[in-house]
Amino acid sequence: MEIIPVARCAIVNKGKLLLLYNVRRARYEMPGGKVKESEMLEQGARREVREETGCGVTIKKLLGTIDTESQGKTYRAHIFLASTKDEPRVMEPHTFSKLVWMPIEDYKNYTSQPGMKKVMEILMKEIL
Repeated sequence: MEIIPVARCAIVNKGKLLLLYNVRRARYEMPGGKVKESEMLEQGARREVREETGCGVTIKKLLGTIDTESQGKTYRAHIFLASTKDEPRVMEPHTFSKLVWMPIEDYKNYTSQPGMKKVMEILMKEIL
C-alpha cells in the first residue's frame, strides 16, 4: 500500500497554536501538506507553510507522525514543532478563510483534522 508523505508544522507562540480554517473540509488544520518527491520532509514543511501563511519557519524538532486514511489512501503526516518571526496571514483564500491562534488547552473546542488530539497531547507535554 502506498503511503503519501505529508509534512505539517505546529507553530507555537505563547502557548497558542497557529491553525488555518479549511473551508472545503470545514475544519481547522496546521499549515502543511503533501511533500514533493524531490523534497526532504523539512523542505516540504517549510514550503507548505510559506505557501499557506507567507511565513518562513524555523523547525525545532519532529514531534511525531500520524497515519490517516482518506478515500482509500494512507497519509503519513510528519508533525514538526516550529516557530516563525513573521506575522502569518492567509495566502490561499480559496482554501482557507481565516487563521487563528488557538490556546493549546482549548483544542477540544475546535473541529480539526484527524490526529489533532495526539498532536495536542504531545504539545502539552512539550510546551506547557
